[in-house]
Order: sequence, then structure tokens, then C-alpha cells
Amino acid sequence: MDVNLQNVKFSYGGKGFGLSIPKLQIDSGQRVAFTGPSGSGKTTLLNLLSGISIPQSGALQIGNHSLHS
Repeated sequence: MDVNLQNVKFSYGGKGFGLSIPKLQIDSGQRVAFTGPSGSGKTTLLNLLSGISIPQSGALQIGNHSLHS
């Protein structure tokens, strides 16, 4: 399934962390790795992709399913 994110923004309230993804497209069958230091948003991104967390704004689509609405 394709994964598409457009202008996704997420923050944990007053904790000062904010994740902003202007555009991310992962095509079906494509392999990707998310790397970075602790606190850079890797787990937050996975929580958004799995539907555990909901973005404050933007569009997040996996296959034909919209996770932002």
C-alpha cells in the first residue's frame, strides 16, 4: 500500500516537541528506514502512521484509507 503525508503537523501540547512533515510519499513495495537521534520524532511518526496518534493538521493516507479525518 502507498503511504502519503501532506502538511502533517503534530505536537504533544506544552512539551515543546513538534513534528512537521511537508510531504512524504512511500510507494507500495518501497523499503524505508527512519533514523535519527532520540527525540527526533521516529516513534511519533510511527504512531501517526499506525493511527495511534492523530495529526493536528494535514492529510495522512495509507492505501485508500484516510487517517486524518
